[in-house]
Amino acid sequence: MNEGDFGMAFNYAGSGTGVYNSYSAMLDSKYAKPVGKNSNFNNTVRWKDPRTDQLLDELRRTDDKARVAELSAGLEKIVAGQVPLCPLFQSVWFVNINARRWQGWPKPGTDGYVPHFINGPDFTMTLQNLRPAT
Repeated sequence: MNEGDFGMAFNYAGSGTGVYNSYSAMLDSKYAKPVGKNSNFNNTVRWKDPRTDQLLDELRRTDDKARVAELSAGLEKIVAGQVPLCPLFQSVWFVNINARRWQGWPKPGTDGYVPHFINGPDFTMTLQNLRPAT
């Protein structure tokens, strides 16, 4: 994956916290390496697009929620229509939860955090809210 020598691959797209970090890691041209060079898990599809870079640059420089939503919508349109990937699932919620011994697990779509150990703050919040099942 990192060297770009593949025809098809099963991988994650985006990383980090927030919209900018996810899209930047996945699509920013500054991370696009030539095939054969290690991409360090960033922009493994070697995406290069001036409009994408423009939206990312604007997104990086704002914290206005309405503007973030607008710029994100532009990036989503590019991803859906042009980027060679097919989303299969949201990786952070493909975890199995067994509530037999513990209760207080976060609920998808309701709670703002996920019970996955790779998301440090989310995992901490999960542990703080668990209590023995009765």
